[in-house]
Amino acid sequence: MELVLKSFLMNLSEKSLEMLSQNNISRPFYVEKLSNMVSVRNVVVITGQRRSGKSTVILDFLRKENIDSSKIFYLNKELDSLSEIPDNIALERLFDQIAERNPNIEYVIIDEIQDIISWEKFVRARFAEKKYKIVITGSNSKLLSWELATYLTGRYLTLDVFPLSFQEYGEFSGLANTKESFLSYLEFWGLPEVVLEINPDLKKNYVSNLKNSILLKDVVARYQIREYSYFEKTLTFLSQNVGNITSLRKIEDYFKKDAIKISLATLSNYCKYLENVFLLRSCQKFDLNGKRVLEHNGKYYFNDLGIRNSIYYNFRFDIGKILENYAYNALIREGYLVYFWEKDGTEIDFIAEKNGKRAYFQIAYLIPDEKVYEREFGNLEKISDNWPKFVLSMDDAPFKNEKGIIHAKIWELEKVLAGIS
Repeated sequence: MELVLKSFLMNLSEKSLEMLSQNNISRPFYVEKLSNMVSVRNVVVITGQRRSGKSTVILDFLRKENIDSSKIFYLNKELDSLSEIPDNIALERLFDQIAERNPNIEYVIIDEIQDIISWEKFVRARFAEKKYKIVITGSNSKLLSWELATYLTGRYLTLDVFPLSFQEYGEFSGLANTKESFLSYLEFWGLPEVVLEINPDLKKNYVSNLKNSILLKDVVARYQIREYSYFEKTLTFLSQNVGNITSLRKIEDYFKKDAIKISLATLSNYCKYLENVFLLRSCQKFDLNGKRVLEHNGKYYFNDLGIRNSIYYNFRFDIGKILENYAYNALIREGYLVYFWEKDGTEIDFIAEKNGKRAYFQIAYLIPDEKVYEREFGNLEKISDNWPKFVLSMDDAPFKNEKGIIHAKIWELEKVLAGIS
C-alpha cells in the first residue's frame, strides 16, 4: 500500500490541473451543472461512456472554483499505478493515510469507481461524516444505479456527460459551425481526444481501439460473454439499423440467415449490456392516444457516432440514419425525454418532452421534391395539438408551410432547441 500511496501522491490533482490549463479545455455546459450540484452537498455521480470527458469536467470545475489541491482527494482508478486498489478496504486505508497527512481535505473525487469492489461502502461512510463534497464518475449505468439506490437512496444527484455537441466541436476544433464542418463532425463525432487529433488515420485508430477496449473490458470480461462473435454480430446489426424500429425477433432473424440459433434472452442481455456501458441508447414508442410509453419494438442510437461508424459506415446510404442519431443525442443532451410514434405507416421521428412542454421533430437528409415534402411535413400535419413542430434537413433554403410547421437546417438544431427551451 505504501507504493500505491507514493504513486497516488505523484498523481494528485495539481498535476492534472496543470495539464488542463495547458490544453485550455473547457466544457462550461457541464461545469455549471456540476457546480450547482456540488453546492447541494449530496453525492454527485457523473456518468457517461469512457473517454467522453467526465474527468475533464471535474478538473475544469476545480480550476474554475480555484480550489487548492491540498483540499482534494482525487483518485483515477484507470491509472496503472493505482491498480493495487481492488476494493473499498484498500481504498479506506489509502484515504486514511492521505487524510492523516492532509487534514484539510474537503473534496473526495474518484474516477471510474465501478472498478473498485464494494465502492459504495466507502462513499456512504464519507457521506455520513458530513465533512466532504463527494464526486464520483462511472461508465456502467447498471452497476452504479443498483448500488446507489441501495446505499444512497435520495442522497445523490446524477450528471450524464455526452461526447461533444456540435457547438462544442466548433470550440474545440476552432472551426466555424458551418454545414461543411457539420459533415466532418458527423464522421468522427465528438470524443474530445478524437476532435483534438488532427490526423484522420490516428482519429480512426483511436476510436477503433477505444471501441475494442470498452467491448472487451467493460462488457465481455465483466459479463463473462462466451460467444464473442455472436455479441459482435449483434452490435453490427444494431449499427446497420440505427433509427429503425427494432425487435429481438428481427435480430434473431438476422442470425438465422447464417443458420445461427440464439435465444431471445441472450440477445436481450447483449442489448442491455451495450446500454449499460453507454455505447447504445434506446428510444421507446409513444402512444399519442393513450399518452403512454410502449416498451416493445424500440429504436437504438449510438452514444458516439464515431464508434458507430467504426463498425459500419456507408455515408451515401447512411446519411439519414446518421442525422437522426445526431438529432436524438442533441435532444437528450438538452434534458428532453425522447420517444417516437408510428401507426399505419405514418411515423414521427421524435416526440420530445421537458418541463411539461412538448415538441415534434422530423429528420430528413434533403427534401428534393413534393413527395418527400408531403411525407415529412404531412406526417406532422396529422398531429392536431398546438405544440411546436419541426422538419430538420440539410437543405440550405428554408421551406414554408401553411400550417405553421417550421423547417430548419439540421446543423442549427442546437440553436433551435435553445430558442424553445
